[in-house]
Amino acid sequence: MKLSPILLHGIAATAIAIACACPSHAAKMLPQMVVTRVDNAPVMDGKLDDSAWAKAPEYGGFTVIGMVNTPAKVPTYVKSVTDGKAIYVGFRCVEPGISGIKDKFSEREGTISLDESVEMTIDPTGDGKTFYHLISNIYAQKYAAMITTSSTGACIEDINWTGVWDTSTSRSDKEWYAEIRIPLSTIGADLAHNSLFRANFNRTRGAANTEYTSWSTNQVKFVETANMGEMVFPAANGTYCAIGFPRLAVTGTGLQNIPLDVVNHTNSQIRPKLDYKITGTQSSSGNVRLKAVPAGTELATALPLKFDKQGVYNLHVTATDSTSGAPIYAFNREIRVTQVIDFDEALYALYQNRADASIRVRIPVEGAALKVSFMKAGAKSPIAVKVFNALTADPVKVSFSLAKKPMGTYLMRAELVKSGKSTGISYSRNYPYKPNPKIGFDKYGFMKVDGKPFFPIGIYNLRTRLGTPDDKVAEITEDIMQQAKAAGFNSTVLYDYEPSNLMPLLDSCQRNDIKAFVYPTVPFDKLKRIETPDEIRKAIDIRRNHPAVLGWYVVDEPEGIGLAPAEAVRDVYQIIKEYDQDHPCELVIMSTRASREYRSATDIMWADPYPLPDWPVTLVSDVVSGSIANIEKDKPMWLIAQAYDWTAFNTGKLTKPHRPNPDETRCMTYLGLVNGAKGMIYWAHTAGKYYIRDYPEHWDAVKRMAKELGVLTPALTTPSITGKLSTSTKPTAIQTMLKKVDGEWYTFAVNSSTAECSESFRLPSLANGARLDVLFEGRSVSAINGGWTDTFKPLEVHVYKVAAK
Repeated sequence: MKLSPILLHGIAATAIAIACACPSHAAKMLPQMVVTRVDNAPVMDGKLDDSAWAKAPEYGGFTVIGMVNTPAKVPTYVKSVTDGKAIYVGFRCVEPGISGIKDKFSEREGTISLDESVEMTIDPTGDGKTFYHLISNIYAQKYAAMITTSSTGACIEDINWTGVWDTSTSRSDKEWYAEIRIPLSTIGADLAHNSLFRANFNRTRGAANTEYTSWSTNQVKFVETANMGEMVFPAANGTYCAIGFPRLAVTGTGLQNIPLDVVNHTNSQIRPKLDYKITGTQSSSGNVRLKAVPAGTELATALPLKFDKQGVYNLHVTATDSTSGAPIYAFNREIRVTQVIDFDEALYALYQNRADASIRVRIPVEGAALKVSFMKAGAKSPIAVKVFNALTADPVKVSFSLAKKPMGTYLMRAELVKSGKSTGISYSRNYPYKPNPKIGFDKYGFMKVDGKPFFPIGIYNLRTRLGTPDDKVAEITEDIMQQAKAAGFNSTVLYDYEPSNLMPLLDSCQRNDIKAFVYPTVPFDKLKRIETPDEIRKAIDIRRNHPAVLGWYVVDEPEGIGLAPAEAVRDVYQIIKEYDQDHPCELVIMSTRASREYRSATDIMWADPYPLPDWPVTLVSDVVSGSIANIEKDKPMWLIAQAYDWTAFNTGKLTKPHRPNPDETRCMTYLGLVNGAKGMIYWAHTAGKYYIRDYPEHWDAVKRMAKELGVLTPALTTPSITGKLSTSTKPTAIQTMLKKVDGEWYTFAVNSSTAECSESFRLPSLANGARLDVLFEGRSVSAINGGWTDTFKPLEVHVYKVAAK
């Protein structure tokens, strides 16, 4: 769960597909910035007020990451100049709450990007293979890395990169500014040969509610090669040509016309000739001659390309003036070619005796219908068929019942049909179905083990601290497990993945009746190469028959480590599901947006918002509720609650009062529950240099929470009741949840603010004078006219229990 500082902003959203049978310039084009050439370089004082900056145009339009059409709450502007020796980038960040930004350095090592900060990624060759990521926070602290892209699309960071660059910042009453200077030699660039860079500019706004925005809107995080915009370096006389290309080009097999915009900012007419070369899943090349583009005008056109196979391609285009032979422009782009009909299968729904899919028609045909057949794998005749007419750009949601169907492997066949003729066919991945798995879920998404309700009360990594002498490991491990079980914990997550280390831990779990989530094979961040399906299955074989195994820990913070693209995670998830239907899969995301990108790669979505000490505890409720809104209606969401201290994690020593304190721990726990979490696992017992038993007060607070959750398990494994409970204050800082178990109401009320308050509740079914026991507090309150009033200290939680009519 250690955050990667360079790819820290894991923010998920739906990918945008540009799939065109004809040119379509409604497609979102990647933005372009013209870099101004200056004779005298700016002064690096962070003020952006000298003559060099005055000559440069300013670019805004920053949008929320993952939301192309959602502008930032407050604007950010960026501009760039060059003196031929270095590139200078200036940020102007509007901030109405600038007075609230603390004038001190971040205390957390390697995480300056969590502060009020700006970032840029720059690729001087445009091929997406090697690029640079620079971060400057408002205090002019800086962080940088060189990043290379693997053949799988994973970003591999080199945090030891020692490139020379500078930053300087300043602030005014309502804005702050940052200047960044990057010598061309630092990134191996020569403007005589590289007149076009790929780049993006981003901002983390931390003064108010945290907001992540970017100039060229990314879909998931701050580092995405496919979504970089462009920095154009004009000729010495200031003229240039540019070609606009759609963001995230995704198209189908066959002949496709990829939309382009040719912009002529020179003083004369050009007649472009485009020479292209495609490499990747297949290779091809060719050229296209375009009509004349007069000076100062733009041509909307298309590049016809044919793709015979699905896969990832690199497109390199060189544009020259066919009249003079002079070079005009050159660029590299990645294109993903998919099926004409694209499936997104929701395998989690197998636990609900359903086969679900979202089906998008990438290459639409006017007047065609989508025919979806559900069948047993290998069969010729379908079990059921559904037909969808009047198709739109939105995906089609389709579901088939598996009730009373035998165990086996099923699939869907989708066909685009017009006038009785097929214009495209696609098949889904396999749906491996077992009617009654050992570990499953009820219709509300609550876990069941051997058919019985199981509310997970867990803590990560129940094991000894690193460096424990070998002859003491078994003894101390057993003591740790016994203490955890006595405290009320019933589950854990183990980081050990080598069988020689993992199996003894699982044996200790079993002796103490504790279930464990474990890695099915080598974790993504430890992989040296992509494992084969056979290798993954062999690794699962070693683990899956151990009685302590609760499920598979597929990946930890995939959007953070940068080594686990969604499709790669989904491939592993599919292999696991086809081989083992008795244990569910889970993965951990860091933020709300990532839940959308990875939602089809897991059975349970876990979220680990760790707010303290920099953010309010409401980050927990925001991330849990936001993630639930992003995933399928009955996919369970669990909270990984913060139970560690940043400074101790990094250094093994506390440099400030220990966080979180008992009140914060309890508040965060219940905020997760009232917002829909169906499981609670604390991070962590042992992690990094943090060892919770070194801090008895904190360990006792977390153990008390395990006891409380155990008492409340009957209520926590029943669905919440909406529409009955109300509060008198609108809006209120009190977040609530209502349950009913065996004729008794349970009301959960959490003060999410750091201020004391009073709140009145109304539950009409309460009898006048009814006594509400306030659990875990040894007191009660009385109902008057169907309601009651109580006071709340900062972050305080009250759980009320009363017999219902």
